[in-house]
Amino acid sequence: MASTSLDARKEKQLRHEVAEKRKGIETVLADLGRRRFACREDAEEAARRTLPPKFWTVSFRVEEVGERRYGHRGRPRREELPETPTWYRVQGEVAALREEVLAEERQRRSLFVLISNDPKRSAADLLRESKEQRSVEQAFTFVKEPWHLTPVFLEKPSRVVAFGYVVALALLVYTCLQWKVRKALEGAPSGLMVPWRGELRHPTAQVVLDMMEPIQTLTLVGDGQRVLVDTELSPEHQRILELLGLDPGLVRPPT
Repeated sequence: MASTSLDARKEKQLRHEVAEKRKGIETVLADLGRRRFACREDAEEAARRTLPPKFWTVSFRVEEVGERRYGHRGRPRREELPETPTWYRVQGEVAALREEVLAEERQRRSLFVLISNDPKRSAADLLRESKEQRSVEQAFTFVKEPWHLTPVFLEKPSRVVAFGYVVALALLVYTCLQWKVRKALEGAPSGLMVPWRGELRHPTAQVVLDMMEPIQTLTLVGDGQRVLVDTELSPEHQRILELLGLDPGLVRPPT
């Protein structure tokens, strides 16, 4: 199947190749134009052997050149007539871009080969799920990195499996937090104002967690009562809780 639009990186690469092809054929034509041919047939044969590049059309013309010269060095003698030998040269020029070839190449590079054993799914569904799979794999990057797991020493295999489940649950919470904030910002009049990044429409969960990190909580127990004391929430802290669908009152300011 073909993608609905060519990736910007691939389009830039294709345009670069087209420009390089033009530079290459211009160099070939310049070298050809400096050659001398004894007859027109040789010049025309050289032009036919010069293959045009993939994306460009090239036009050729053979010119007859007559050069006046004397058969010896130095000043010619009085009433001496010059020789006028004739030779031929090829003038080539890059004519126009072959738009139909460029369109075919763009179409070819936008193709995706996807294989599935489910005949009920359409090509568009397979492509969408394939792209979504990339985001899932990127989310698991930190789990696959050895320096995240190496400091954790677990002797029993059962504990290793349990730790894996804990990491997976943490990743699930992390992903849900990011999805919910971004979904809520889709219809919002403004993005999330991050002090060190400016306004963001698609903040990562790490950015959200970094913004919430300054909040500190303290539980005081006395006279049989437990009192929760927190740092005061900033407007952006309250906004994050609202985007997550949480009541800002859950985090109470100091009393």
